[in-house]
Amino acid sequence: MINETNEKVYLRQLGILNPLSIPPVTLLGAGATGSGIGIILAKLGCNNITIWDGDVVETHNMPNQYFQNKYMGKNKAVALAKEMVSYMPTE
Repeated sequence: MINETNEKVYLRQLGILNPLSIPPVTLLGAGATGSGIGIILAKLGCNNITIWDGDVVETHNMPNQYFQNKYMGKNKAVALAKEMVSYMPTE
């Protein structure tokens, strides 16, 4: 929800895109493209995202996907969701 703190975070985009007006989004895949798009959506304030990916994070994913080493062996959808939360305002 946009409150006073979030208003400061999204100040530059509110005239163009209000995070509250972003409809629900479904990402089909959390690989190179999906993980990048997920991070961007989180930074834009989108907070209603469903992620579908049955794969796990592996060593060969690290150069081109947005995962930290701590997610190695974890499901990509779960790992991406956790990573996206770190980009969202806390208040």
